[in-house]
Amino acid sequence: MKIIKSEAITKAVKELCIEASFVLPMDVRGKIETLLAETDSKCTEYMVLQKICENADYAKCENIPICQDTGICIVFCDVEIGRAHV
Repeated sequence: MKIIKSEAITKAVKELCIEASFVLPMDVRGKIETLLAETDSKCTEYMVLQKICENADYAKCENIPICQDTGICIVFCDVEIGRAHV
């Protein structure tokens, strides 16, 4: 059985939440840029996609969440608690 301290789990979850809130995944960014290239620059859709990219760039630069509604994190963890060896 592997023993993992709760502090390690807390640190990992914190880092994952920060990354999910602050960094737009490259595949998502790539798809948005593909859509931008295929969309008429006078359309509302183009402006929305452009703002998403600008927001993601700003968030990364300023180290802030990409948007104000980043959701919440729910973690499920199975724990087996045993007796300490003496």
